[in-house]
Amino acid sequence: EEVYELIASNRYSSDILPQLEAYVGQQVSDVTNDLEANLATLKLYQLCPDLENKDIIAKILMKALMNLPYNDYMLCTHLITERIQSEERFASIAKISQLLETCQFKEFWEYCRANEAALGIKTLPGFEDALRKFVAAVINSTYQSCPTAYFCEAMNLDAAGCSKFLASNGWTEANGHIALPINDSNTAQAKKISETIQFDQMSRILSSIAS
Repeated sequence: EEVYELIASNRYSSDILPQLEAYVGQQVSDVTNDLEANLATLKLYQLCPDLENKDIIAKILMKALMNLPYNDYMLCTHLITERIQSEERFASIAKISQLLETCQFKEFWEYCRANEAALGIKTLPGFEDALRKFVAAVINSTYQSCPTAYFCEAMNLDAAGCSKFLASNGWTEANGHIALPINDSNTAQAKKISETIQFDQMSRILSSIAS
């Protein structure tokens, strides 16, 4: 609430940056995400480039990815200069965003392992859990049933971890396949086709038949 009062009264004042940066740290510790406050922070960096803190920018972007499938990441990148985005650290964050967006989940986890330090994953409580939640939601929106081996690979879980995840979500596994909850996204929907014929069109059709 205090942060929102600051933003409301001093949105474009760099004087509030210390409080906003501290709030980013609080979000990391509390495993929360406040998009509006983070956008306000990035906007101030855009207006005052000499005050930009790249550690804070990286944390904001990683927190945005943790909130997939919402478009937080895209909104944040619009406020970050190409100069910063071209740096190796931020290019790595863009890479994992692209892998997630294209559902290359195995490659995503492999890239995270290879670039763990650069991405700062160990400093982000809840990162893996948040992304597993996203991956599971994508799989559930795509399949009614999927091979257990594929699911474990996409989720970056061993057999024990996979069983624990399935149990916590009430999903079942049998004969090497996981039964996923039926929903509107993974069910074929009948298309309703409606054709409208105007009176004058009908008249011309009837006339041509009669002649």
